[in-house]
Amino acid sequence: PLVFQKGDSKLALYGMGNMRDDSLVGRWQDPKCLEWKSPEEMNPDEGSNFTTIFMLHQNRALRGTSDALTRDMMPDWLDLVVWGHEH
Repeated sequence: PLVFQKGDSKLALYGMGNMRDDSLVGRWQDPKCLEWKSPEEMNPDEGSNFTTIFMLHQNRALRGTSDALTRDMMPDWLDLVVWGHEH
């Protein structure tokens, strides 16, 4: 993630560009293809003090026969997920 700090405020910003939905969902479910690092894993002493945001350019809802990512597929420790591809 990109990590920002100003005073006592700490932000870990994660991001991902667009991929075909069916390809992304298949890779998302394969533990060899995606590895998340939470702030706690990167810095055990300070990790719980971060706000975590994940921004992605991807469909959030099913479109036709295509798969889609859903919020329940995201790590529980993310504070906010922003989808930027909805039509």
